[in-house]
Amino acid sequence: MRRWISWAFVSVTVGGLWAQFGGAGGQERPVAANAVGPVEISERVFTTVVGGRLQPAVAAEHAATVGGIVAEVRVSVGQRVEAGDVLYTVRRSDTAGEFAPVVVSARIAGSVASVAVRAGSEVRSGETGVTVIDTREYLMTALISDKDAFDVQVNRPVVGRSADGSAVPGTLVSRSLEPDYQTGLFTLTFRFPGTATTFPGQFLSVGLPVESVRGIFVSQRLLFRRYGRYYLWSVSQEQKLTAHEVTPGRAHGDDVQIVAGLEPGDRILLQRRGGEREGTPVAQSER
Repeated sequence: MRRWISWAFVSVTVGGLWAQFGGAGGQERPVAANAVGPVEISERVFTTVVGGRLQPAVAAEHAATVGGIVAEVRVSVGQRVEAGDVLYTVRRSDTAGEFAPVVVSARIAGSVASVAVRAGSEVRSGETGVTVIDTREYLMTALISDKDAFDVQVNRPVVGRSADGSAVPGTLVSRSLEPDYQTGLFTLTFRFPGTATTFPGQFLSVGLPVESVRGIFVSQRLLFRRYGRYYLWSVSQEQKLTAHEVTPGRAHGDDVQIVAGLEPGDRILLQRRGGEREGTPVAQSER
């Protein structure tokens, strides 16, 4: 028995597929005029990120000037002291007899970072008993590659970022003249003021500008791939969408530089809604 195919059914089916893929038989909803815009030249600053830990700019170790027995310790870790405050005393003994205790006083104002002596214990001359740090200012060192070392600017303000995202303003004060010859990395030194939120050992990351680039940048979300090549939707002279091949370059955050395929003034789709098709009309802007 012969089977007959309804040509009307085939015609309707083919017409529906043609409309689905953007052919003339479909009723395309126009792209809103405010969803497209002209390509413009803009500038982006590329940065490199380095990090390190804060250390007090001033730390004073207070060593015993004589050997003997620690008579008294007057401070504890974390205690605030002023210059001249007594830290500990040493009772020295000699065959000639007893001498008045030797007093070891703070040379700087700050906080006691460590106490290495205790009352009744022996201490040798030159042995550190108490360390005092000044937390009003911090230094931080970080390493940078030779690729970027000479692009950063010394004696310029910087902003450090802590783990919770807090901003700590500071200054890049120096770059080492020589690198570590094994790693090839240079040393950067930063200075940060002490604040209520900074503390010794705190880790900060710093973004340093190393290059300024002018060019055409678009959102990476506008790009799509076909057969290993990159495209975005542009607007033809007939005011319709067309897949336009481009060559992307370096990324900058959510944007990417387009190094070939676009010229200033070209109109492209700036807001993808998904499902865009070749030949979709673009609505005329209202005046």
